[in-house]
Amino acid sequence: MDLDRNSKVKKKKNKQVEHLQMENQILKKYLELKKELKK
Repeated sequence: MDLDRNSKVKKKKNKQVEHLQMENQILKKYLELKKELKK
């Protein structure tokens, strides 16, 4: 039972990390585009 809960928590954390990585990539792309527009 406890083990099951732990795996669920781990999965949740993984989802959060994936989400953060996605946001970071989007942010990088956005910044790159802004740089291009300033030229």
